Amino acid sequence: MALISLVIMSIKEKVRNRVRESRLALNLSQRELARLADVSRQSIISLERERLNPSIEVCLRIATVLNRSVAYLFYIDPHSAVVVPYKPPSKANN
Repeated sequence: MALISLVIMSIKEKVRNRVRESRLALNLSQRELARLADVSRQSIISLERERLNPSIEVCLRIATVLNRSVAYLFYIDPHSAVVVPYKPPSKANN
């Protein structure tokens, strides 16, 4: 009898954003955007470098300040998809 091995994969895609271009279109500095959105300047820097995935609340505040929709500012890049092996959650020992 042959054994069938099932490998479950998941797709991981990179979240991109248009925060920097939208900020510059309004002639706002990172410091001004941070102040208006009530976040740190470092958060804006990390966000623009795509090293930070902000909370929904932060996305909404930034979108409001920049007068853009969240869907316009934050999107999934379909060309960045990477297939990775799925790791089921480990069971805690009782």
